[in-house]
Amino acid sequence: YECIYPGEKPEIITGSMDYHGPENYEYKGFSVSRISFKYWKKINNSVTKRLCKIVLSVIETIVTLFILFFKYRSIGTVHILGSSTVTHAALLWSVVCNKKVVIELVNRDSEPFQKIFGLFKVYPIKKNTVYVTISNELCEKVKLLGDRTVVWNRPNPVDLKRFSTELSIVPSPKIGSLLNIGSFIPRKNQMLLLEALLYLPSDF
Repeated sequence: YECIYPGEKPEIITGSMDYHGPENYEYKGFSVSRISFKYWKKINNSVTKRLCKIVLSVIETIVTLFILFFKYRSIGTVHILGSSTVTHAALLWSVVCNKKVVIELVNRDSEPFQKIFGLFKVYPIKKNTVYVTISNELCEKVKLLGDRTVVWNRPNPVDLKRFSTELSIVPSPKIGSLLNIGSFIPRKNQMLLLEALLYLPSDF
């Protein structure tokens, strides 16, 4: 944030898949407002669970819009990272209030829009928007929006001083197993991990 917004201290609004209930707190000096009503995760009946999820998603959207309209109306730039009920509402608010927007696309399946309730696509106002992508693939996807679209392609940085060793001289790791933590879904790309295993020493 110091590079993108020098001299400014951002306010953070976030959702959550793990914590239930709204809360205001500080994290590393930043003020954070969490908006999360994921109580449907505790319900076993599939029909009731789906209905509860829809209702609580609507509540999250309304609460987010209420906070943005009445607490953060003076904010000049909205920085959107990821896709959730909270980010959907934030983009909708930025369009209604004609705010500047920075949208980061950080997953392989990221889209240059937000989908309200999984039904309605909302795009930012093009003249107010800068997209930040982490791969050429995502960059090309954003460019399909038209010539006036502003996109900054910034692949995830790698410290070359730490990762510049030739593979042939990498010593064999002194560990017995390799653990991958993450959902088994396409954007986590576990297949890339399997391909990387081919480059490990034979006695790994």
